[in-house]
This record gives sequence, C-alpha cells and structure tokens, in this order.
Amino acid sequence: MINKKEKPLAIKIICTLGFIAVLLVLFSIYTMPNYLIDSWYPPYLILSALIIMACMVAFWHMKRWAIYLYAAFVVLNQMLLFHMEVSSIYYMILPVIIIIIGTMHLKNSIQ
Repeated sequence: MINKKEKPLAIKIICTLGFIAVLLVLFSIYTMPNYLIDSWYPPYLILSALIIMACMVAFWHMKRWAIYLYAAFVVLNQMLLFHMEVSSIYYMILPVIIIIIGTMHLKNSIQ
C-alpha cells in the first residue's frame, strides 16, 4: 500500500481561511455602496476571488504552481492598489505569510 503524506496543518488552515476570504470578497460586492466604487471594481473583485479560489484549491492539493500564481497575483494586486493610492503595508502581511508558508512546504508538493 502507498504511504501518503499527511497535509501540514498550516496548509489546511491557510486554505480554509482562503475559502472564507473568497466568500467574504464575493459578499462585499453586494454590500458596497455604488457611489464609492468604480464600475470596473466589482468584476475585478470577482476575478480576484476566482484566482484566489483556484490558488487555494491547488494549494490544498499541494500543487507547486499554486504558490507561484498566488505570489504573482499578490504583486499585481499590490501594484493596482498602489496605483489607486490605497496601498498599505498591512495589506501585505497575510499574503506574505501565505507565500512564506507555501514556499516552506514547496519541497513536499507535487507539480
């Protein structure tokens, strides 16, 4: 019988919190006042939620490309926030933690 490695607890927690974050992002689209946001922002939030969902599903399955896609998304998202002049170092704390934990477990992942 094949001995499967158990998923690290950190990855289980990150993925669970990521799935909750996707739901909160989608919920926030309906709760934002229309006069505060531009017309392109809700579709961008939906696209962001889909990318994060894909990353979390792949991260759950220990796919190596998930951490690379998530890191690229975080960089592009931070550039957009910087362009909108709403960027903050606090927006980077959780993504950086996720990327660090993901790279620590990269050697255990599959392609």
